[in-house]
Amino acid sequence: MSGSLARMRQAGFSAVELMIAVTIGLLISGVVVTVFTTSATTYRVSNSVAELQETGRVAVAAIERDARMAGYRGCNSNNVNNSGPFVNTILVPVAYNNNLAAYVRGYNYTSPGTWAPALDDIPFNIINGSDVLMLRIPSGPAIPVTAVMANASADVPVASTAGLAAGDRMIVADCAQASGFRITGIGGGNTLMHDASTNSTPDLGRAFGDDAIALRYIARQYYIGASSSGVAGETSLWVKDGPDVPVELAENIERFEVLYGEDLNNDYVADVFRNADPAVNFANVVAIQVHMLTRGNRINETMTATPYNFLGTTTTPADRRIRRVYASTIQLRNRVL
Repeated sequence: MSGSLARMRQAGFSAVELMIAVTIGLLISGVVVTVFTTSATTYRVSNSVAELQETGRVAVAAIERDARMAGYRGCNSNNVNNSGPFVNTILVPVAYNNNLAAYVRGYNYTSPGTWAPALDDIPFNIINGSDVLMLRIPSGPAIPVTAVMANASADVPVASTAGLAAGDRMIVADCAQASGFRITGIGGGNTLMHDASTNSTPDLGRAFGDDAIALRYIARQYYIGASSSGVAGETSLWVKDGPDVPVELAENIERFEVLYGEDLNNDYVADVFRNADPAVNFANVVAIQVHMLTRGNRINETMTATPYNFLGTTTTPADRRIRRVYASTIQLRNRVL
């Protein structure tokens, strides 16, 4: 009897029991792997979506800020609603960099290397297919004029000339008038010189006083260019100020298109939005619509491609990258207030 009990105590698992245990273990392992894989994929998707949301937010916020500042001249910001005239004394005032009265301009891509209207200043890294949005804005804070000018051709006395240099394009304005000029030198006692070397006349049309402000103006371009990462096919939203070197603003921007809202009834409300072309009267543009398509990193080859709708066209991408469409309608407040 004791021998039988000893043999029973030494008995191991049967083959059936081992097979059941292995099967249960495999099932548990499979569940664990599935949960881990699903969690990892969900994390990557969530992380990519968050990055796209942040990218879109930053890009749209930058354009909104500049669009709302376009054409700002203090109390003389809108020459329609009881503001004084704008006088541009710069030589060749209609040239791209000199046309300080042109708050907004759009350039619609038509074919490789060609935009309509013709793009005067083509960024070196722009890609074919990208629209270009130009906003003319003040760069830096308004600078108070500190005293009454001796006459309309005299140097402009300002509170500070820090950051200003010969060649800069400026606007000096009060509620009665605004005048554009190029700085030809910095005089003693913080004064801005504006002789006829780069201006058609030194006469600003008015002797501005200490109720005026001076603003340095730049032409800022937004467009899609190749990514600085150097990876083929990757694109970003870039910004370029006048002749300065372009700066990469936001990565993973795949498309950028702008529609321009024209006021056809003189009621300061956009009646029609359309692409930039020679038929658009930018003097009547009171709002813009910005449309951007962001593209995330590739998540998983087995994921189902998610279609997106961009300006009325639905597309199902073949690369299985997550994409998000961002659109914003922005009122040009210095055109309507």
